[in-house]
Amino acid sequence: MISPALRERFATAAALESQGRFAEAETCCRQIVAEAPHFHPAWHALGLLLFRAGNLPEAVNCLESAIAGDGQVALYHSNLGELYRRQGQPKRAVAAGLEATRLAPGQRDAHYNLGLAYSDAGAHEQAAASYRKALEIAPDHALSWNNLGATLERLGDQDAALAAYEKAAALDPRHAIARNNLGVLYLEKKQSGAAHQALAAANGEYHQQGIEHYRAGRFAAAMECYERALAIQAEQPAVLNSKGFLLQDLGFLDEAQACFAQAVNLDPDMAMPRLNLGMLQLKRGDWAAGWENYEARWTGSAEAANSTLNCPNSPLPQWTGQGETAGKRLLLISEQGFGDVMQFSRYLPLATERFAKVGFACAPPLQRLLEWSFGDRVAFFTRLPADNDAWDWQYPLLSLPRAFGTRPDTVPRTVPYLRVLPPSQDYWRERLERAAPGRPRIGIAWAGRKAHQADARRSLKFERLRPLLENRNVTWVSLQKWAPEDERPAIPDGVDWLDWTDELNDFADSAALAANLDLVITIDSAVVHLAGALNRPVWMLNRFDGEWRWLHRRADSPWYPSLRIFNQSSFGDWDGVLADVSQALAARFPA
Repeated sequence: MISPALRERFATAAALESQGRFAEAETCCRQIVAEAPHFHPAWHALGLLLFRAGNLPEAVNCLESAIAGDGQVALYHSNLGELYRRQGQPKRAVAAGLEATRLAPGQRDAHYNLGLAYSDAGAHEQAAASYRKALEIAPDHALSWNNLGATLERLGDQDAALAAYEKAAALDPRHAIARNNLGVLYLEKKQSGAAHQALAAANGEYHQQGIEHYRAGRFAAAMECYERALAIQAEQPAVLNSKGFLLQDLGFLDEAQACFAQAVNLDPDMAMPRLNLGMLQLKRGDWAAGWENYEARWTGSAEAANSTLNCPNSPLPQWTGQGETAGKRLLLISEQGFGDVMQFSRYLPLATERFAKVGFACAPPLQRLLEWSFGDRVAFFTRLPADNDAWDWQYPLLSLPRAFGTRPDTVPRTVPYLRVLPPSQDYWRERLERAAPGRPRIGIAWAGRKAHQADARRSLKFERLRPLLENRNVTWVSLQKWAPEDERPAIPDGVDWLDWTDELNDFADSAALAANLDLVITIDSAVVHLAGALNRPVWMLNRFDGEWRWLHRRADSPWYPSLRIFNQSSFGDWDGVLADVSQALAARFPA
């Protein structure tokens, strides 16, 4: 007997899955089957979640457990047959498919999956019969028409295959595989005009479908689409760029760089692959070429496409990084995020050595901290000055490494270069002493700006931090700033937690607090730059496809001597990162 509470939890798991929160849904299903191993719907749901996550062997075990719980559910057999097929076990897939069609002879997908199993087993006559049965039930099923066409082509009936492909393409104009198959068969039948049209349409659809799969995290499906598009036409800069981006995310840097370089060679004026090539070169330490290609960010970045990054709108001529600068006046212009400004503000003293006068237009939340740090040498503004006669040149901040020829071994490493005024630092030190006398104090931030292109990959839910918070020997100090609509996290009982973020009005306040902490733990956000520039010990939780600035798989950084990086060992593996950080915490702050 299944309790109402258990059924409610299973409904919660289904809701989590529908919201795309697959890891949470998986955890919920695991808890259910642990408590009620006879509850077969949860085994089935868990199996499908594991299949989505790429864990095929355990997914098969879960589907077998579901069938052990109730062998009369056709869907369980049909899905198990598909998993067997993907494991390369066509005979077992056929057997499962036959059982599914016996239990549910009117179910389209059962016959379709059986057809796939027969095809993999080389039984093409039986496969054609299964696809035809699926089409008797659902005549508008484009996938069955396409696979029937492929099967008929293997059986040597080109005319019937062509008719099946045409039917599939007519039913689903976005069905790229059907269009591709149709185009290839047109070529074989010497219908070159129709072939070109079909292949061109398939090519565009493959690329678009690949992008959609990539955005949804279905990387294997995305790669298959890109490969199919390139098989139709190899010299496609846009598709090569997309493929390179995916390969880079998966850690195949040589292959990714080859794709970007080929795209740039094919279309030197196409900014996106040039920028991606530049960022990959920077990640790999080839900074001479990387800084040059990074200049393509003004037109090639996602931020440029959505108008959040715009080339400096100033009538002043841009400095080229060369020439005589004595007696000249340079206006530097902020760009990108707060963290970028803090990272590259280290170049302000170098600029003052070259120019008689340096100004910097930056965002208001940074102005006070930058004035504390560089105000004796740099004039700061929160908007571009109206008097252009007071300046000779302008230059964007993140182009300074290019101008100064920065390499990994020549990064300006004088730290701290961001500074806090003593009264502000003393204020927070006294508050911390009163609130947590004699205890280690660790600052923590777990989420970044939601508008960031990779925020879903770099940010964490607060609940994921529980392994760290189990260390009760320290006082945790929140550095996580909030939007008004954000809900504050529920702090577990027994955790010594301080949250003064409502009093942190700008980065000067945050810096004054952070300067008094024994350690800062953060994801890749502005906080890591703040702590690193203050030369405070900082541990960063880094996603597998980390940004170029952290180089590739490094645990240290040429930018910040006090930084230790904990990298994901595989895509999305926060559990491994948090386990490593917990172990390091226990070693640094033992009971």
